[in-house]
Amino acid sequence: MSEAEIGFGAKVLRGDGGSPEIFNEISELMDVAPPESVRDSLEATHHGSPDGAKEYLYGLIDNGEVTLELNHIPGNSQQVGLRDDQKNKVMRNFQVVWPDSASTTVTFTGLVLSIGRAIPKEEKMTISVGLKVSGVLTWS
Repeated sequence: MSEAEIGFGAKVLRGDGGSPEIFNEISELMDVAPPESVRDSLEATHHGSPDGAKEYLYGLIDNGEVTLELNHIPGNSQQVGLRDDQKNKVMRNFQVVWPDSASTTVTFTGLVLSIGRAIPKEEKMTISVGLKVSGVLTWS
């Protein structure tokens, strides 16, 4: 029997920038795509490389983006806060919390790069948010 778990119950929290920092849940989360780390590779081939084979070095890590899909709740303080962060160029700490028994959490600093809205005629209104990770991911 599989031990797989569904993602129902995941949370995304937005820090308030205080000390100590308080994280508040971004409400009405429908879907979240957590950050994907990709390490660059740098070609280091030289004229003496064995058998003319390309050689590589590890480069820097790009921790990617986090995407959120939310039910649009007009006037919601966290959703308005995301828009304000983008407008005012505020970098903020975020947490993605998995719905597993350990409450696996990744914390990161992010920039709000994109906010999209959908207003369908016969469906619920939604917001899509793109957060760019700046720096390291901290797992707990």
